[in-house]
Amino acid sequence: MIEVENIGPVRKFRMARSMFGRGHYFTTAYWVDGLMIDTGCAHTAGELVDALGDCSVGQVVNTHSHEDHIGGNHALVMRWDAEVLAHE
Repeated sequence: MIEVENIGPVRKFRMARSMFGRGHYFTTAYWVDGLMIDTGCAHTAGELVDALGDCSVGQVVNTHSHEDHIGGNHALVMRWDAEVLAHE
């Protein structure tokens, strides 16, 4: 499940695995002007691509390498050929 909120020019994505109609273990990602900050878990990657809609993603910045922050990277690279930037 994904909840989308627009905060000025920033689009916020609050994502979680849905079990029995309820979200469990939420994580958040943000899109602003072609930059995606984190991408959530792999199990919400397809929903994230759909929720981005007409927002183009040129770059992805990961705040750190935990699965709940990098899980959607591959989906965004495949959809928009986004460049992934992460600290070593």
